[in-house]
Amino acid sequence: MLGGLYYVFAKQVLKSIFADMMSERNLQYQDAMTKLEAILERVDDTNVGIDELASQVQEATELLKTCRRILTETEQSVRVALDSLDGEFKEKDNG
Repeated sequence: MLGGLYYVFAKQVLKSIFADMMSERNLQYQDAMTKLEAILERVDDTNVGIDELASQVQEATELLKTCRRILTETEQSVRVALDSLDGEFKEKDNG
């Protein structure tokens, strides 16, 4: 019974912490994705010159790196939080 209540409390705390952290990352990610979509629309235009195409590909590459970094950081944060939570549950069970 106590374990279930502890889990609910821990879940709420984690949700609050991640909400703040994720909102900034989410905005960065959404901004990068919006820019990528705009690049794709410009590149789809058959009248794009080779110089502009090269420039767009370079910008898209940087945006993709940003998206990958944000996703990796988010995944690591979630893993750390879950590992921490698992460790606390094991301590409660053993203690």
